[in-house]
Order: sequence, then C-alpha cells, then structure tokens
Amino acid sequence: MATKKPTLEVLTTTVKAFASRSQTGAAIVSVINDFQAKRMKEHFDELYTNLEKEINFLENKVNSHYEHPEYNDNIREYIYSIIDKIIKERTETKRNAYRHVLLNSTLTKMSDYDLDLSEKVIKIIEQLTRTEIIVLYNLKDITFLDNHLDGTETKNTIESVIKKSKLTKDEFVSIAKSLEQNYLVEHLSARCGDNGGFLQQITKRRKFLTDLGETMVNYILIDGKFNLL
Repeated sequence: MATKKPTLEVLTTTVKAFASRSQTGAAIVSVINDFQAKRMKEHFDELYTNLEKEINFLENKVNSHYEHPEYNDNIREYIYSIIDKIIKERTETKRNAYRHVLLNSTLTKMSDYDLDLSEKVIKIIEQLTRTEIIVLYNLKDITFLDNHLDGTETKNTIESVIKKSKLTKDEFVSIAKSLEQNYLVEHLSARCGDNGGFLQQITKRRKFLTDLGETMVNYILIDGKFNLL
C-alpha cells in the first residue's frame, strides 16, 4: 500500500511534475493518458483478483451449466461495459458495487431477470456517491413502526445508522433527501427530527428502502455482504 502524504504535498508535487513534462499540448495529453492507463491497469488487476476469489466462493452455489436467456454476444457486450466502468471508477466502494452487480446478474438467481433491470441498477450506482451507497447498505435491514408512539425507537435506530455511516446528523439528512429524490428510500428525512417524527396512526412495520432501493442493495450483495470501503 502506498504511503500516505499530506494532500498539499501531493497537489504541489503532481502539478510540478506535470509542468516539467508538459511543454506541448500533445505532451499534456500523454501525461494524462499515461496516468489513466496506469490506474486502469491497477483497477483491472484488482477486479481480476477479486472476481477469481468470488467466483470460487460462488462455485458451489450456482449452476455451472446455467445458460442465460440473452444471446452470448449480448452477455459479452454487457460484461465489457461493466468492466469499462470498473476500471475507470475512482472509488473502491463503487468498483465493488459494479463487480457484484456483474456477478449477480450473470451467475446467481438474479440472472433470471432481464438485463434491462441490471443495467438500471448500474445507472443508479453511477449517480450515487460512495457515502450514499454506504447509507443504503446500512439501511437494508432497518424497519420502523409506522405509529405516532414510535418516536424514541425510530430516533435511536436512525442515530445508530448515522454512527455506522460515520456521518454528522446534517450530512445524513442531506443524503436522506437525495436518496428520497432518487426513489431509493422513503420517510427517512422526516424521521430525523428530535422525536423521530411520525406518519399515520397505524401500527405496522415498514422499511425505509423502497422496492427500487431494496433491488439495488440486493444486487450489490454477495452472500448477504458488501465490502464498505
């Protein structure tokens, strides 16, 4: 693992190195391309290593003779498109999410669905930040009692998710609103008040994740787990 350095040092040394090599427009493009090529190679090596481990893990859980309903060339095109996203993605959390979608949509029971749904999940991941994915994951098993007497329980539950996600309350509320706008969660931001808030005076368990949010989270899980980096 590379040694961590102060960000100011990284910024200044990178710009100076860039300036020393970039005397022409072509040289500037070359410097950027060289760096991007190096990072993409690192990301591909990471992908290959992790896929090998996870495919071995899944080997006894999947039907090795299974044939996806899509034509093989369509599957290959789909796989290439996800690999392309993975090697160009900066954050490891999102690279992990893309990789798990690739595995789930081709090898596990989710592969029975049309690839259109998998591609919809991919587009959702593209739009989300690393932190938003982490919050969604931390909400996956959380339910609340849709009742006006539920304030304390809901408040404590949300506070545990905020702590688990390593966020301030204001940051969490902002993310909750963003996820609500994308139809991935519901009733969350309104329940971040001091008393937990309440909706209707009915008593039943509800999830914060919408059907779409739950589908997205299920696609990024392997054996019910996801590596939060």
